[in-house]
Amino acid sequence: MAKKTYKIKIDPLTGVHIGTGEELTFLDYKVIKTNSGNKVYVKFSSDQILSRLIDEGRDLSAFYAASDNRNMKAVQNFFHKNIGKKDIEYPCDVTSSFYDLYEKNKTKDPIENAARVLQMYRPADSKHPVIPGSSLKGAIRTAVLNNILCNLNDDEYDREFDIFEKEKNKNNSDKYEKKLQQKILKYCNEKDDPFRSVSIADTSFEAKNTQLVGLLKNISSSNNVIKSIPKLQIQAEIIRGCLIGGSAEAETSISIDESLTQSKLTGNNNKNGFEIKTRISMTDIAKACNHFFWNEFEAEYNKFYKDVDESVDIIVHLKKQLEEASKDTNSFIVRVGRWSQVEFVTFEDNFRDPKVPQTRAQKRACGTTRTVFDYDGQYLPLGWCKCTVIN
Repeated sequence: MAKKTYKIKIDPLTGVHIGTGEELTFLDYKVIKTNSGNKVYVKFSSDQILSRLIDEGRDLSAFYAASDNRNMKAVQNFFHKNIGKKDIEYPCDVTSSFYDLYEKNKTKDPIENAARVLQMYRPADSKHPVIPGSSLKGAIRTAVLNNILCNLNDDEYDREFDIFEKEKNKNNSDKYEKKLQQKILKYCNEKDDPFRSVSIADTSFEAKNTQLVGLLKNISSSNNVIKSIPKLQIQAEIIRGCLIGGSAEAETSISIDESLTQSKLTGNNNKNGFEIKTRISMTDIAKACNHFFWNEFEAEYNKFYKDVDESVDIIVHLKKQLEEASKDTNSFIVRVGRWSQVEFVTFEDNFRDPKVPQTRAQKRACGTTRTVFDYDGQYLPLGWCKCTVIN
């Protein structure tokens, strides 16, 4: 059996955030104005600043005094004053709403204020943002699983749904979901999982004009108006898609080793001694992604964004691009990264049992809000990418 490798072009349409789990404060970043008047967020290394100043024989008494007194505002001012080009790890563009909040908070204590920024994943010593192959593979796996589930005959589907409902009532839905995946993909343990045959390389994007820092908001929709829920205040670095002024595009590869979709039989059940398990092809992947992600997007669009005010006009353009890509035989759509919403990372609605907080022993309602990126007053969901098979 051959190992087939496909070259894939990835075009982020909206923002994409693959997090590191790290939060950055004013002790890690600064927004500077360039000679042309542009505002640029720069992530700097405080260790590099100190090392450079020591090598230059500079006076560090101000830094030591601020540290001894635990005066974090003075420590911040020291680093911001002494940033050099070699101390900058990477730059990002900023939204106007992020900059306004930055100006409001920069005089406050850097540890206590609301200026924390969620950092985006980049390999060590690199300025280039990356979508890991594992993130793309996870999105593809979700789509393929849902596609097979939806194509079960009515009796099989109803039987599995009855089992799911019983396990859900026993709070065993997580364990059942694992069993359901094994049934659908026809494997008994992880080493026989057909997705072992699929490997996807990391996608690395150029640093220039591909990174943006901005605010995220939690919204709800009612009476044709988007309402922002003020409790949520998140600031994050994202890969900047084409709908928000970016030029991020890059290539990756998807390899499928068909030899891993066969297992050796102990008996003589067929003449070759092999059992054919679930096979995954590039055609299957594209078809499953376009079916699953488009259906879920359309449901989200109709529930939250259709016929509402001008704050979501940009989503109309997203809808058009996703619809065109999902109908192109050489393309498929995916949603990856944080804030992709539970509907896009789990089984379809009938088999979905998201874990939500409880209030007074009752679960909160799920799926009533969306987390979106605030692009200068326009709200846009995160994570959407177009993938084009080049060869």
